[in-house]
Amino acid sequence: MKNKTQRLACIDIGSNAIKYRQYRISKQKSKNFAELDTFKRISVRLGTDAFKFKKISSETEQKLLKSIMKLKDKADKKDIKIITGVATSAMRTVSNGHKICKKIRKKTNIEIKILSGNEEAQLLNFFNYRDFKKDETLVVDIGGGSTELFYQGNGKHLAKSFPLGAVRILEEKDSPKHWNNLKEWLTKIPSENIKNIVGVGGNARLINEIINRQDRKSSLQELKVLKKELSNKSFEEKVSSYSLPEDRADILEHAIAIFIEIIEFFPNSFLFDSSWNIADAVMEKELQENKNIQAA
Repeated sequence: MKNKTQRLACIDIGSNAIKYRQYRISKQKSKNFAELDTFKRISVRLGTDAFKFKKISSETEQKLLKSIMKLKDKADKKDIKIITGVATSAMRTVSNGHKICKKIRKKTNIEIKILSGNEEAQLLNFFNYRDFKKDETLVVDIGGGSTELFYQGNGKHLAKSFPLGAVRILEEKDSPKHWNNLKEWLTKIPSENIKNIVGVGGNARLINEIINRQDRKSSLQELKVLKKELSNKSFEEKVSSYSLPEDRADILEHAIAIFIEIIEFFPNSFLFDSSWNIADAVMEKELQENKNIQAA
C-alpha cells in the first residue's frame, strides 16, 4: 500500500528574491516526512530599498504583494496549503516590514514571520548532512542581506548571523565592524577539523557550477580566480559568459568574497553546495512542532 500524501508549501521572502517551495508530506514509520515537490523563485529585490533607505518603497511593496498573491492563487487552484512564510534580512532591516506583513496576511491569509538573525541561523540546525560528517562541516548560508553559519561538533553547538550579504555589499552598506566580528567568531571553530564548507542557497550552487560542475566543489584558489574574473567583466559580460541570471550577475562576486573570508580560516576545506534551503528547515520544524499536520 502506497503512502498517502498531501502537499504543503512555504514562502521565503529574502533580500534578493522570493522563494516558494512545495512539499509532499508522507508518513513513514509513524513519522511525517517532507519531500520537495516543486519550487519557484521570483526576482523581487527588497535589499536595495532596505539597505539604502531602511524602508520598502510603495513600488517594491506592490511587486512583493502581487508576487505572493500569484503564488497563493496558484497554490489554491491545486489545493495546496501555504502553511507558513518567513522573511529575513531585508524585512528585519526596514521600518515598515511588520506593516507589509500585515497587508500580506489581510490579502492572502498567509502569516509571514520576520526572523531575527539568530532565529535564521538556528534553522541551519535542521540541515541534512547526508554525505558530510557533522564535526568536519561548517554550514553557511550567504544571502542578499546576511550570512548565517552553523557548526556542531567536538561538544560545540555554534550558530551566528552577520549583517553581511551580497546585495548589502553591492550597495556598499557592509561595515568593517561586521567583517571583523565574522573573523572573530570563526576563531571559535577548530580550524584543522573543517573539511567541508557547505553553502546552502543559490549563490553556492552557481559558484560551483561555474568552477567545477562535475565535482561540485571549489578550492580557495579557484574562488579567488573566479572573483577576479567577475570583477573585471561588465554586467552584460557576466550574464553572457557564465549564463548568470540577471539578479545574480551583479552580486555573485560579493557572495564569493564572503566565502573566501570564511574558507581562509580553514586550510583543509573546500566549498561544497547543497540544494537544501531555509524553507526546508521551516517545514521540518513545522512538522515536528505542529501535530495537526498529518499525511492525508
